[in-house]
Amino acid sequence: MMPVRRALAIAAILVSAVRGAAAETIDRVVHVAAVPMVAGEQISGGELILQSADDATAPPRLVPLNSDLRLPAGSRWWLSTSVRRWWSARTLLNVTAGDSPLATEQRLWPTGVLRGALKVVKASDKLPSTITIAARAIPGTPPRYLPDFSIDCNVDRAGAWRCEVPAGRHDLSVTASSYIPAYKWDVAVDRRKPQDLGTIELRKGASIAGWAAIDERGAKLTGAKAVVTRLIATGADARIAQRLGAPVAQTTVGANGFFQLAGIEGGTYRVRVEHDGFAPSAIFPVRVFAGSETLIRHTLILQRPLHVRATVTPARDASDKPWRLTLSRIADFSTAPDGAPVFDAPIDDSGGIDVPDQAPGTFRATVSDSAGNQRRNR
Repeated sequence: MMPVRRALAIAAILVSAVRGAAAETIDRVVHVAAVPMVAGEQISGGELILQSADDATAPPRLVPLNSDLRLPAGSRWWLSTSVRRWWSARTLLNVTAGDSPLATEQRLWPTGVLRGALKVVKASDKLPSTITIAARAIPGTPPRYLPDFSIDCNVDRAGAWRCEVPAGRHDLSVTASSYIPAYKWDVAVDRRKPQDLGTIELRKGASIAGWAAIDERGAKLTGAKAVVTRLIATGADARIAQRLGAPVAQTTVGANGFFQLAGIEGGTYRVRVEHDGFAPSAIFPVRVFAGSETLIRHTLILQRPLHVRATVTPARDASDKPWRLTLSRIADFSTAPDGAPVFDAPIDDSGGIDVPDQAPGTFRATVSDSAGNQRRNR
């Protein structure tokens, strides 16, 4: 019996060894090429930074650029670079299984220097120790050749800051914790000389930012304005509604369509863009939180006003009196009426009404008889 037991024990050890070998992670050779996005230039020196995407607590790995790596198959890594006067976007590398080397690239753009100074509006406010410089594409414009970027910059005790960002022309936001963001448009960042943004005043509070556009070729946004009002519940007392309906803040819309409404308290609001010759465009509810900026994701489109006509047949009710018609515009992103009815009165003798200068969209018509009984909704 001993030889049999010994044979079984050896077999169990062999099976365990095979399973352990199968469970071992197989490394794959990975080559990350640093590709300069300027024709004719080469990059020497610098490091590739690898951060595990599966274990955020693991320390980053630093390896020389353009070197071969051995990484476990099935692992995921965030890649970035540390190269003097060059910048690259953070990218995700998935190491798939395979026998041949895995080749990928990290694109690098040359950088230039941005600098400036910060000043707080209230003397009691404290200057931030860091700011974030970010560039993003404007809605409706062609895709950016350069990826969007967000870079943190240190601020000294006097409020001065200096930061390396990708060279080129950018629309930039300058943000600091608990302060309203500042925006700088069409900033040219040169590789050869610093670009000074001057003094940026920081003010605490909440704000709303968004974009407007005109749905008509050749039309300009010059003279357009954005207005924010409190959101008033349906059925509120007319005097209260009038008082609360006053603008909380308003501003002009930039030529590029951007607007920022600053100095707003936390709450729920309605934002409307107005321009002579066009129907207003509005969106609500817009939630605003204290100490932060709310970015409206939908572009507010201005269109030429419409002339709305409605006809009721027959023209009079069973009491031979005119029907009453209530016409309301439905909000663009809701099923509720977009404010007060645009028409609420008896119809004329022909059974029709005409309501000029209306914003394009969806309307709801309610027909009531002279006694106030609703007879039809459409």
